[in-house]
Amino acid sequence: MLLTVRWKKIEISTKLLGNTLYATIGKSKLAGKDAVLFLRVGRTKGSPDYHVFFMEIPQKTYREWGGIACILLATEIIPSLKSIPDDRKRQIANATPKQQIAIYESAYTKIMMQYYKGIMMTQSQTLLQMQELNYDLLFGDNITNPGIGN
Repeated sequence: MLLTVRWKKIEISTKLLGNTLYATIGKSKLAGKDAVLFLRVGRTKGSPDYHVFFMEIPQKTYREWGGIACILLATEIIPSLKSIPDDRKRQIANATPKQQIAIYESAYTKIMMQYYKGIMMTQSQTLLQMQELNYDLLFGDNITNPGIGN
């Protein structure tokens, strides 16, 4: 049972892909004990389907694992909890739900920007190689600089 729902739109998803993505975190009960429920709902541009991801974690475990940091790990936004110092994990775990969702959005935005930059670099290299091939075909032989795209 979700007691509080305040959805946060993850803006980078719309800016880069045109998709809609929302996330929220709230209190719940799991086997009669206090728990934390994380929900992420998204829809790919042009699709009528919604994709829902949720995790429900006992509150004690959630705090011990660093709050939203454990969800960042579970959703593969961060590769390991070891990269976060213990005192920082405690700060994150004790942050308000609004602050934790802001941390989630920030980390998600960072990883999406890294993917975007990687794609742009790959496309740039491909374009250089195509230009080099074009010059070689137009002017015969291998006339271009081998440092450009060879």
